[in-house]
Amino acid sequence: MNRLFPALVGATLLLSACGSGSTPSATPTSSRDLLGFSSASLGTAYVGESYSGSVAPLGGTGPYSVRLTSGTLPDGLKFSGGSSASISGTPTATGSATFSLEVVDANLSVKSQTFNLSVAELPPLDFVPKLPGGELRGETRIPLNVQGPRGVRAAHFTWVLPDNAQVTGVQSLGGTDAGRPIVFWKQSGHNLILDFGFRLPPKNASQVAMISLKPSNNQPLTLVPVASGSTSFVLALDGAGKVLREVKPQEVKPPNAAGPAIQQPVSPVPAASDSAAPAPQTSPDKAADPAKPADPVKAEPAPTAPAVPDPVAQPPGDTAPPVTGPSKADPVNPEPAIPDLAPTDPAPTDPVPVDPAPVKTDPATSGDGK
Repeated sequence: MNRLFPALVGATLLLSACGSGSTPSATPTSSRDLLGFSSASLGTAYVGESYSGSVAPLGGTGPYSVRLTSGTLPDGLKFSGGSSASISGTPTATGSATFSLEVVDANLSVKSQTFNLSVAELPPLDFVPKLPGGELRGETRIPLNVQGPRGVRAAHFTWVLPDNAQVTGVQSLGGTDAGRPIVFWKQSGHNLILDFGFRLPPKNASQVAMISLKPSNNQPLTLVPVASGSTSFVLALDGAGKVLREVKPQEVKPPNAAGPAIQQPVSPVPAASDSAAPAPQTSPDKAADPAKPADPVKAEPAPTAPAVPDPVAQPPGDTAPPVTGPSKADPVNPEPAIPDLAPTDPAPTDPVPVDPAPVKTDPATSGDGK
């Protein structure tokens, strides 16, 4: 009896140890029984772009059965059940859909979950650097994302950098080798030029490159948000060479090219006033006096000039008829002067000297006495 007691005590202690060792194993077994779905959010789908979202079961005991219990999917998408449940397709219209899925495992455990899936229009095709906040004081890696790819296969992208930015390298990024683009880059002054070649069309908002840059001097570097058309330009083509989007630099026109040529105003030559009198006409019957200065032109018609004696020599005792001056001229439409109706002897054009008649003398009465 005394020999059996130690054996019984040892067997009891062994059983106690075995029982205590089984207690920690209960925790992982219970965690596997939590049944649910691998994803709580399905993200955003885009019209015209292929979409795929996973709703695979998680936990419990396989195999699983997943089915759509309520609601509908957006147009163009379909649901696939089984152990790897998913939603895939190409949406055809914008909108939002709410639906519920139910999963059942091998132990007949059931779990239901409600999902919401939105469909939006693709943003314009572009490449957008994801800029860090604050100043850059050393070499920094900046991801470059593509938005609105629309089946792009080749792209030429230019990013206008600040004055003191120096690019040290560009690395191609992608989920798989097949989806990783081929990238060629160079920096020319302020411009970082990237050329992409895609084996497979990228997804919206996916990273396609990693850009490393630093300040070219010891001064802090500040990067401003990229603005399409002013600090970034793009040319994107699809597999057939069709242009998907092109944003060119804004052309800087010379000052005179902005519009039609502007002519300098030319001051018009002042026209003669209607009230000004025309220059006085000189009568053919009188000559101008060179010693008398010409009368200034006045705003009112000039008075009739006084009569001037005819310079033609006349015989003694004869008086030349008065010469009538020209009539007042019309200040607007000058007309030739009308001669006076009184009969006058027209003066000869050139003065002719008149010799006195010779006087006959009688020799008998001459003063010599002969």
